[in-house]
Amino acid sequence: MGNTKVRHNLILVLIPIPLFFQMLFERVIFGNSDSPFYIEDTAAIIAQDIDKLQIFESLICPNIRSYCRKFFSEDQHGFLEARSTVTNLILFENALVEALDKNTQVNVVYTDFSKAFDKVLHCALLKKLSLYGFSGSMLNWFRSYLTNLYFYVIANGFESDKFIITSGVLQGSHLGPILFNLFLNDLSRCFKNTSDLLYADDLKLLRDINVRTDAHLLQKDLDNLKKWCDKNGMQINPSKCSQITFTRKSQPILTQYLIGCLELEEKDSVRDLGAIFDKKMSFVPHIYDTVKRASRMLGFIIRNGRAFRRPEIRITLYFSIVRSLLEYASVVWRPHYAIHMLRIERIQKRFMWHLTCSQRLTNQLKSYNERLKVPKIGLRITNEDQCKYWSGRLHHVWASLRLYKKEYGALDA
Repeated sequence: MGNTKVRHNLILVLIPIPLFFQMLFERVIFGNSDSPFYIEDTAAIIAQDIDKLQIFESLICPNIRSYCRKFFSEDQHGFLEARSTVTNLILFENALVEALDKNTQVNVVYTDFSKAFDKVLHCALLKKLSLYGFSGSMLNWFRSYLTNLYFYVIANGFESDKFIITSGVLQGSHLGPILFNLFLNDLSRCFKNTSDLLYADDLKLLRDINVRTDAHLLQKDLDNLKKWCDKNGMQINPSKCSQITFTRKSQPILTQYLIGCLELEEKDSVRDLGAIFDKKMSFVPHIYDTVKRASRMLGFIIRNGRAFRRPEIRITLYFSIVRSLLEYASVVWRPHYAIHMLRIERIQKRFMWHLTCSQRLTNQLKSYNERLKVPKIGLRITNEDQCKYWSGRLHHVWASLRLYKKEYGALDA
């Protein structure tokens, strides 16, 4: 069986990507719309057999991912098993808290790559793949996968000239995220004086600033980042990059950083992977923003869920649309003041009131705590077996709704 498996893998490697998989086209059809033309298919699509290519990729991806796991940088948290935006934010918050506890200033620079997935040069990627140990038939397979790609446009029965695609990884493919991570994998080696964290192409650099020399070292790593981008064909959009200073000092060290010739904008707060960080690390702007968005989504459920008579449907909607907002990264921004806890809990109180009103039980369950404790709320089922089933289901649901009491007033026990 072992030999058969090896032979099977070799066959997959030796088969080059067929030509019809390498043809991308965009179909444009002119019509009688208000504009001179409209696009029926705006995104580039692969010819008919795209599903076959995805299946083909899925066969070899597990082995490639397993082999590449040892090469991936510890600073990268995107598209990797057991890593996520939350793990990225936890490490970032821990670094900030440790520095602020020492009354140290921390400068952080956020960068933005322009069309990062589309700017991956195929020739540079193939060189990096060879450095990571891909050779022979495997490297040739990657070459057939990446090179000789072209696209053209069809409009009113006419075809444009074919244009060769020399950069970019296929988004939505199985191999695309792996190849993108391998392409960016050596980026962390450029930073000798700062710490860095990545989620896909979202990069932030941070350094403790005790004297002005520390700021110069951070600027030096920004210069190294610019050199890496020039060498690898990537582009940074300085207008979308920013810097923020985290400190509790009354007189922080004033700094100004450059990428290329453009100065970075200084901000008082920044949204980082869905969480809003402010200079004082109070997370008050994030709490207010989260409550606002959760309240808006709860209103959407109340307005559009009136036709649902079964309470478990409304509970499912609440968990998936509203509570997911309240829980996201709450281990990072957990509230410490009662006023913020009450703001978050008010969302759940509103939902509980709506749920009991929909089941016409407000007279029997007048207090918020009573509504949380009742496992059979809203059950109007005559069948005994069904009643037991839904009673058990709802008991766990109501129990989970009470878990926010366990720590910090957050909803992510």
